[in-house]
Amino acid sequence: IENSGDVVLDAKAVGSGLHGLQNMKSDSFEVRLLIKALIPKIENSWDVFDSRSIGTALLGLKLMKSEHEEVRELIRVLCDKVENRCVSVDDPKVQLPLSGTCLASCLAGIQSMSSDHAEVRRFIAVISERLQTC
Repeated sequence: IENSGDVVLDAKAVGSGLHGLQNMKSDSFEVRLLIKALIPKIENSWDVFDSRSIGTALLGLKLMKSEHEEVRELIRVLCDKVENRCVSVDDPKVQLPLSGTCLASCLAGIQSMSSDHAEVRRFIAVISERLQTC
């Protein structure tokens, strides 16, 4: 993946790709290496991230631990997507609502993570804020 050049992932590819990691643990060096390679691809995506893409992506992280820097960086990037790219295509000022399924998936996805880490707390705050605007 690191040598894939200018490949940019759309929201569906991000959601599906991260969902594919759902039985992987971040204790594995190879899993962390894959996450590290995926982060810039996700970060460079300008696609609109809808409720389904976000929920699917986070559900794939359910066995990941925030004690690993790569996992925290991935949470930061996904948080940025929820904050800045989860908007209407027609009007970028309009935030797309997060569904109940998305909320459940997001919470399930961070179940192995600790609120001791700023990235996890920020993600929880952003999701909470988005729920209040729905």
